[in-house]
Formats: sequence, structure tokens, C-alpha cells
Amino acid sequence: MAKSLDSGIVELDSIDSKILHQLDLNARMPISLIAKRTSLSRMVVEYRINKMLELGVIRAFATQIDPAKFGLSSWKVYVRLHNTTAELENQIMDFLAANPQVWWVVKCYGQYNLLYSVVGESYYEFYKSLIDFHNRFGEYILEENINNHLEPEFSSRGYLSDENPVMVCKPFLVKPEKSDSDSIDFKILKVISVNARLSAVEIAKKTGLSPRVVDYRMKELIKKKVIVYFRLVLDVNKIGRDYYKGLVYLKNTNSKNMERLIGHLKLNKEITQWGKTVGPWQLEIESESRNFKEYNLTIEALLNKFSDLIVRIDTILMYKEYNPEYNFLAYLEKTSQQ
Repeated sequence: MAKSLDSGIVELDSIDSKILHQLDLNARMPISLIAKRTSLSRMVVEYRINKMLELGVIRAFATQIDPAKFGLSSWKVYVRLHNTTAELENQIMDFLAANPQVWWVVKCYGQYNLLYSVVGESYYEFYKSLIDFHNRFGEYILEENINNHLEPEFSSRGYLSDENPVMVCKPFLVKPEKSDSDSIDFKILKVISVNARLSAVEIAKKTGLSPRVVDYRMKELIKKKVIVYFRLVLDVNKIGRDYYKGLVYLKNTNSKNMERLIGHLKLNKEITQWGKTVGPWQLEIESESRNFKEYNLTIEALLNKFSDLIVRIDTILMYKEYNPEYNFLAYLEKTSQQ
């Protein structure tokens, strides 16, 4: 059973890992199905999940919603700060996290020490958000890189089981187009975005709808790919792993070569996400590795196998994540009222 060690690391046993693996495939998976797949009782499954929540291993059960289905695009901003203090950096992070247009903020080590993602209906909307940040903290920005965020894909955490990783969602953030979602859908999305495990009955109570309407609307939102998938958000540092992002500079980026490279990424048990970008680098990969040595072995293998394609891979260590639910609905609500 999960237990906290003096080092702050939480030690998981094989039962914890089995349960996390099922939640990783679908964070909304019912307790009864997890119990069946793991040959455990419902009581044991529920107790173990609650224990991992209590110890901070599980941070959230998030509902991944596709911004492109609301006509939005996404940009990532990489920043290297200077002449700051710990207090000032906290102010910067809090400022960004409080901005409804910013749907992800991370403190980093490496070439950049801050990464944040911004949604907007146009490049001008993104630019306004960028200028707001510069007006407030521009004197502390030493370097900044901006990338369009395109077609991210998520893979299951292969290290949680003996099985090969599987794709848990199809690429999203593809072509911005407004779906026919209405105010009822929006009510449901607001509630479930921060807790994917809420039942239809619980969502109904919070929205004033009937469970039957909630159940039907949820199925339609999934069918229309407004809801991409239900995501398990872990604090991987708690289980003795580091969270790395590789910034991959490519050449010869034709469709065939990209397909070959991504096909290889899908087989790696530590690589959990990748996405295309328009900017200084062309691909980003995310890895949850036990340490830098293990991560570096993955990177060396990529460089050797795809020397005809990969120019170099820069690495940043991501160590404090804000807005883990990737929630941009407050921004949509704000813009609809203007």
C-alpha cells in the first residue's frame, strides 16, 4: 500500500500501480470496472485511490477539453528570467495562474525557468496577453521563445504496468472550429473539467439538470471530440520520477519521417506526450523518467536511431506545475460576456 517515506517519496506497491494504470487509461473508469480488471474488491480499490489522493500522488482527475472545438488556438511561451527573487518568481507564477487565458504554468530548470500556455481566438488575442505579462514583468525577462501548440497526443504511462503503452487520445488542437455546444454543455464541462470522476447524478445536482440529460450530453461531447479524454494527473516527483520536456529540432520533416519518429515514441514506456510546434523547434516530447540518466538514455537512443531527422534535443526539467487541469473555460466565459 502507498506509504510516505522520510525522503518525501511515496512508495507504491504492485496493487497501487495496477490501479493507477487503469485510471491512466481512463480517469473516469468506474470503481467496479477497475476492481474487475485488477481482481480486487471495490473496497480495496476505493481505499487505495483515496490514500494516493491523501498522499498527493494523485493531483487531479482532469477532463481534457479541446480548445480548437471552441475556435481557439494555443501558444506556448518559454521564458528565461533574471534578477529575480523567490518571492518575485512566486508573484509571476501567481499572476499567470490567475489569468483565465493561461491554461498551464510550469516552473522549470534548464535553458528556460518558466513555461506557460495561452489560448486565444486569434494571434492578436494572444499578443494582448503577452503584452500584459511584459508590462508587469518585462524587466525580468532575459530570453523568450514562442511556439504554436499543435496536435498533442498522450500515451499511457507504460512504466505503471508490464503492458506496452497505448494511445489514450487522438491528436487534438488541430483546426480551430466552433462546435455546436450550447450553454447546457458548458455547464457540464465547467463541473467535470476539475473532477472527471463525478457521476452523472453528482453533475446533475451541481448543474440543475437531470442525470439523464447529463449522461446524454456527456456522450455527445465525447462523440464530437469536445472532450478528448479523462486524464489522470500525477505528481510524479512523489513516486521518485522526474518530469522532463525535450525540445526537438528537426530536419527533413516530411510526413513519412514524422510518422516514423512518432511511431517510435509510442513504444517508449517513459514518454507520455508529444506534440508538433511551429517555432524554433518542431516537436516536443515529455518523459516521466526515474532520473536524468534514464532520460538521457532515451534521448541518446532517439538521436542515434533518427540521426537523419533529429538535429538536436534541448532539455528542461519541469518541477512545479500550476493549473494541472488545463482549464480554459473561465476564459471562454469571460469572452462570451464581452
